[in-house]
Amino acid sequence: MPPSVLCKWQNCLLVGSIAWVVLNFYLAERLNHLLLQPDSSGVSANNEDGGRSWGGRRKATKSAPANHNIHSSSHYSFNRGLADDAMAKLGRDGIFQPLRAYVEKKLNDTVPGTVYKGNLDERKPKVQSGRPGKWYVPLPLREGSPDDLRMFEYGHRLKSCNDLPAQLPVDRGYGNHVARNVNNRDTFASGKLDIWEEARLGSPVNADPFLPWIHDIFPSRGGETIHFVAQNKRRCNSGKMHWADINDLVPQVTIMQPVSVERIDEETARKIAPNLWNSAESSNRSGVRYRLAPLEEADSDGLFTRFICRFRAMDYTQSTPALVNVGETLSTYPFNYEFVNYRKDLADLSMVTPKGKDNAMFWQSQFSFDCPVPDNGDLQSIIATGIGVLDDGTPSVYLDVVPIRTAPRYGKGM
Repeated sequence: MPPSVLCKWQNCLLVGSIAWVVLNFYLAERLNHLLLQPDSSGVSANNEDGGRSWGGRRKATKSAPANHNIHSSSHYSFNRGLADDAMAKLGRDGIFQPLRAYVEKKLNDTVPGTVYKGNLDERKPKVQSGRPGKWYVPLPLREGSPDDLRMFEYGHRLKSCNDLPAQLPVDRGYGNHVARNVNNRDTFASGKLDIWEEARLGSPVNADPFLPWIHDIFPSRGGETIHFVAQNKRRCNSGKMHWADINDLVPQVTIMQPVSVERIDEETARKIAPNLWNSAESSNRSGVRYRLAPLEEADSDGLFTRFICRFRAMDYTQSTPALVNVGETLSTYPFNYEFVNYRKDLADLSMVTPKGKDNAMFWQSQFSFDCPVPDNGDLQSIIATGIGVLDDGTPSVYLDVVPIRTAPRYGKGM
């Protein structure tokens, strides 16, 4: 073949390859848009604080306030000299706030006896994989208050920032395992293992599977983001004897599925659901609520989220230092885990099955999420530089991670 003809042939092949890549990219983006487009008909669901919301009205996506900082109590200022003086005067016990987990009771949104677990003797995970339970319609109102939460404290093991991530409450520690994550012959459902004892001495995830099983936490270089690395605890033990525990851990997959939310004020929430606990009665809340909303009605930073991130920082200007609210943001994912699973094109495309034999989907073993840090005074800079961590490792900034609780989304075949 003459060189000129060869060059033309190579150019055509190059142009064709580029066109093919561009076409595939366009189709992938279009599929993503169609997949995430909400139903324009009316829907109802519980919001994070227990109320119901109704969608269906289409409008342009709303913008969130600047820097997503809608809860900032004031311009936060940090003075390391005042912090050191407070530490010298009060000691660590007068300043340090331990890591705590607040366990909430189950959603109670499934009609008892309606879950079909499928054929547990069938080894193929997608064959006879079961059928999800029926949901109550309308969903039951969550009327709980902070007093109804069960609190577990981990200050006995995570004593400072210097202990991160080694002392996070992942389990009971090397050599002390009772509820082992592999090769376990006992179950929580049978009563041989106690979820409350495990929450106290190990991890709170079995007691409340909506809590992420966090293994690592660290800030971005500029202090704009807090990164979390979590594991999916539902994948630890498998087999028929563990089915009840596996079914209880379905929320571990739910929190990998994004939801869209809209901010509403306390007055609006009370109109929607008058029996809700009134968060405005608490000095620790600003009265802002969240409702599940169609994509078109969600806030711009609430399109694909799952956790509410509440930042608090120590105010050392007070005679007795105390935590103050410095901002509240909505979590983000590095990518859409649900869409990635969809692109795998595996049978019914479900991230979770009632049968529980989902271990073949190894890409769901780990997930990450981020909490944007509010742009409030010195907050981002002290996180970036680490100056807010005192000499003994006592932190000056604290973060509450609050899951938005919903039922899981199953695949189209269920």
